[in-house]
Amino acid sequence: FSKELKLDCKRIESDIDLKKKLSNSIDFLLKYEEYSKKGQLYNMVNISHNHLSYKIGAVLIHNSKTCMGILALPIKVLVCLYHHQNRNNLISQNFYNCQSDVVEKSFTYKIGKSFIKASKNWYKGGYIKFLFDVYQLKKEYKNKKGK
Repeated sequence: FSKELKLDCKRIESDIDLKKKLSNSIDFLLKYEEYSKKGQLYNMVNISHNHLSYKIGAVLIHNSKTCMGILALPIKVLVCLYHHQNRNNLISQNFYNCQSDVVEKSFTYKIGKSFIKASKNWYKGGYIKFLFDVYQLKKEYKNKKGK
């Protein structure tokens, strides 16, 4: 067994392509270990919170309670957009495909999605429709919560 192992080691040392592949694999494993130590490996909840719709919905809900919050909403939404666009995605798009429908049915996600839709149709009265959508979503949320 040890002779075979020594022969394999010699083959690895002589094969340059294999060396590169192994070094890339080792680098990946070291980065993976580094991220897992920092707690940056994402589960499904964290992935859903990284959607733009969810982020904007959270900003809208959190800042709509006071007058100063309402006045600061446009700036905070723009900051949220800026951070979302400039953030390096550590998670591949394939990982997003396996998320559950529960996340997309959350109140925060729906409000954010509605706001993005309103922003795309602002010239057709999108923001006015957004107010009606918020009212309707709030009504649905209260009905679900009451059951």
